[in-house]
Amino acid sequence: MTIPQTAVIPAPVFQSNGDGCFTLSPASAIEAYADAAPVGEYLATLLRPVTRLALPLVGAHDGGDGDIALAIAPGHPGQGYELEVTESGIRLTASEAAGLFAGVQTLRQLLPPLTSTTTKWRIPATHITDHPRFAYRGAMLDVARNFFGVEDIKRFLDLIALLKLNVLHLHLTDDQGWRIQIEAWPR
Repeated sequence: MTIPQTAVIPAPVFQSNGDGCFTLSPASAIEAYADAAPVGEYLATLLRPVTRLALPLVGAHDGGDGDIALAIAPGHPGQGYELEVTESGIRLTASEAAGLFAGVQTLRQLLPPLTSTTTKWRIPATHITDHPRFAYRGAMLDVARNFFGVEDIKRFLDLIALLKLNVLHLHLTDDQGWRIQIEAWPR
């Protein structure tokens, strides 16, 4: 099982495919220490409803032995990360939580599509090293001309996060300025 070059968006700086794949199982756990714990919990909340697996979050106090290990370690530029998927597990490292978050988005892209027949959660073996090549990676939402409900905006935010965009530009007005009635002005 190999990953096509178009599977990860945007294309990573370096990617090499390995042999085999990692399969999530009922015994799988997510290992995350200290600053990596919030990103580990985020990953667990994404995967639990879809996979219907418990995926407990384990850390140093639990003896930490998870199939999916998230760690903050120096050596990656800015929001960069390194993702290693082997048959025995997944290791994601970054210099900061933002890099781990980007790595989780890549991991999401590597999962099989959700269908009513999806029962095996396999992730192809790969080694990915990535970091943003542009500081401003954004998307615009035009709320001045179109109405969007809260759930629509949350879904939009989830989709731009999946694509590793880091700026949300809200187009709030089409005119030269805001108009708001203030009883005390003009005098």
